[in-house]
Amino acid sequence: MMPVRFPVLIAVAVSLFSAGCVDFLGTHPVAGLIQAPGPTVNGAPAPASVTVPMQIDNNRLFIEATFHRPDGGVRKALVWVNMGGGGMGIAPGLRDEIGGAGAAVDFDIGGMPVRIQDKAIIRTPADTFASTTGPMPVEAILPAGVLQNFRVTLDYQSRTLTLAQPSDAPAPGVATPIEVNQATGLVDVQVQVDGQTWPVVLDCGGGYSWFEGDVVRGWLRDHPDWYRADGAVGQSNQDMIGFAFEQGGTVVRVPTVLIGDLQLTQVGILGSSPANGSPVDRALDGIFWRGWGKGAARPVIGWLGGSAFRDYRLTLDYKNHVAYWLKTSEPDPTDLNSVGISLIHTPTAYVIGGLPGCTARLQSAASWSATSCWRSTARTWRPWPMARSSRPCTARRAITAGSPSSARAGRCGSMPW
Repeated sequence: MMPVRFPVLIAVAVSLFSAGCVDFLGTHPVAGLIQAPGPTVNGAPAPASVTVPMQIDNNRLFIEATFHRPDGGVRKALVWVNMGGGGMGIAPGLRDEIGGAGAAVDFDIGGMPVRIQDKAIIRTPADTFASTTGPMPVEAILPAGVLQNFRVTLDYQSRTLTLAQPSDAPAPGVATPIEVNQATGLVDVQVQVDGQTWPVVLDCGGGYSWFEGDVVRGWLRDHPDWYRADGAVGQSNQDMIGFAFEQGGTVVRVPTVLIGDLQLTQVGILGSSPANGSPVDRALDGIFWRGWGKGAARPVIGWLGGSAFRDYRLTLDYKNHVAYWLKTSEPDPTDLNSVGISLIHTPTAYVIGGLPGCTARLQSAASWSATSCWRSTARTWRPWPMARSSRPCTARRAITAGSPSSARAGRCGSMPW
């Protein structure tokens, strides 16, 4: 095997972090840097609670925030609700418009004011938002570092988010204990699978649940019937990054996941990276999980994402370290049904994972097509080969019937070639 130069490994690792659900935000400490509720514009007391509409794309949540400019004007922007990060990511254009580097940021959500000091702000390149949340026009991230100051309710069925000031009153649903890292706001829980207990983060910023691959493949040794596919299938193809971390993972359907007295059923999980991956594959896998996991209160092996929450009205009581789960619907058994390809997002096209050189291009708002090509003629750059096959890619019109957003929402996946 050709040796991989160290600078290449560093570049790939940085790309992997920036493309993921949590990037470097997860470990960014924010203690003492966020005032929530913050000061109101007119000096009146902050509301006791607010409820705002959410947009849902691939099980990820987006809301509108109103940012306050130094000249007294306001700027509305779409923000990504991401419980996998501590610091607040803001696109450079928006950051400059609302005060620039060094200035505190004031914004409100439905009238609930928040003030964030500059040290809790992470200047996030616009192309990172485009790659991670496109085509949603996201300009900022509402992180766990802000959310931990409230009692937060995510209602997927009514598509609403509620921010309430902390209280001791119980919420409807099954109560489960949570741990909170107050330095970042990340929440983690103990999940039980097949008699074993694992710590994982609760992260609505991730549309799908991702765990360390070795843990998932360990389950499959005892339960081969849990296996669904090799590669990021359907909604598990959430980040569309061109690395074995996602493209070479293993998708399973776990019949029962326990969190205290709560029983989640038919939970889809992607185990990262291939079992027989190269040393680079495995190194990147370790770099990601060890680096991001530092943002949690204890070492974790993954996150439960929006696909695990969407059947519930989830209330996070950060003050009392309790989550309340009120079931509102049944699991969707078809959420992994998809065309057998996995997409990789680039600035100009969608590359078909596993077969470098195959591209899927947007033809219109509701029509896509993919080229036919052979692995042996591929010339797309890769840090290492992703497929060892010369089978053709012939997924013409692979994605149809929907907007670009529905395509980004994971209507394509990959199957073993």
